[in-house]
Amino acid sequence: MVPIGGALAGFASAALVPTYGWQVLFFIGGVAPVVFALAAIFGLPESIKFMTLHESHRAKMEALLKDIRPDFQMPPNPRFVIEDERQSAPSEIIDKLNKEINAALADPRIKARLADLGGTALTGSPADFGKLIVEETEKWGKVVKFAGVKAD
Repeated sequence: MVPIGGALAGFASAALVPTYGWQVLFFIGGVAPVVFALAAIFGLPESIKFMTLHESHRAKMEALLKDIRPDFQMPPNPRFVIEDERQSAPSEIIDKLNKEINAALADPRIKARLADLGGTALTGSPADFGKLIVEETEKWGKVVKFAGVKAD
């Protein structure tokens, strides 16, 4: 079985090479991908996730919803939200993992190994960890701002 793309390229080559020479194949091979890329950039719509995450695309999102379901009554100034995939795990699994990890970190051998590596075991709940991240981000954000550090 011959792939249709290969067959079409062969027919096009047979028709074009006698008239324009073999160089036309390189020209087509270089121009065609650029044309297709531009068509994709300007012709394909943004993803729903992108439009949801970027407030400037609210009107496009509202129009899309009206196209999908014309009878839907859009509330004024709707807010579009995407469920956070990281939080989609069942709480029972998170609680069990948290319990087992805290138990492992309480083991004296693991504590000693972490200390040998220069680390410290921090145990607690996922909420405690979230609070720690917020506190550390605020603390180190102030240090970075005070020091005038800029990203390159």
